[in-house]
Amino acid sequence: MSDTVGKKEVRNYNLTDGKMLRRAETMLKQLKEDHSLFIEKFPKLDDAYLTVFENDIKAARKCRSDYTVNTEKKITGHRKPLMEEAKKSLGILFKYAIITYRDDKKKQRMFGQNRMDKARNNLAKMVVLLELAHDMANKNPYKNDLLIKGYTQEEIDGLQIIANKLSDRNIDHGVATKVRPVSTVERIALLNAAYHHIWIINKCAQVVFMKDPAKIKLYKIGL
Repeated sequence: MSDTVGKKEVRNYNLTDGKMLRRAETMLKQLKEDHSLFIEKFPKLDDAYLTVFENDIKAARKCRSDYTVNTEKKITGHRKPLMEEAKKSLGILFKYAIITYRDDKKKQRMFGQNRMDKARNNLAKMVVLLELAHDMANKNPYKNDLLIKGYTQEEIDGLQIIANKLSDRNIDHGVATKVRPVSTVERIALLNAAYHHIWIINKCAQVVFMKDPAKIKLYKIGL
């Protein structure tokens, strides 16, 4: 049995997966340009580290690609009810987001509402949307805000449960083995590994360019 069974992995970032990976690639390119300056302050950020950084980005991109190919199957049979359940659960969350953040349009829509049209009939995008919505709703202060207004922890957990059913247990095993070699937990762990480099370099840049705010800005986590 896989050692990932029963474990839970959540994203350590608020960006979308695509934006996070593009940010990692941009930061790696900038780091290579300023490498000698970083080495002076942080010797461990050597050529070997650059290789690890680059390989982690590639691994994260590959698992996203494998995952997308596998889950863009025709929605048939037992997956149809799951898709309807997903839409219903997301609809409830979106309504509570409006109730909770009545005067803040930006916060109302940070649970992935803008992805709903494309996810409605696409397994891959629906799973990604469910996971994004779950991660945001399960993170404070948003979680507490939603619970105060009547949304429940059971409903939050239900988003991830449906995502797991769509992406893991209810996809043909033969296809999953051939096309999607990593589990949901492993996939998010790979994405988090890529993000961890962004976080490290952001902190180091604040030391390296302490007197150069413009340069520090190039190493912000989100641009």
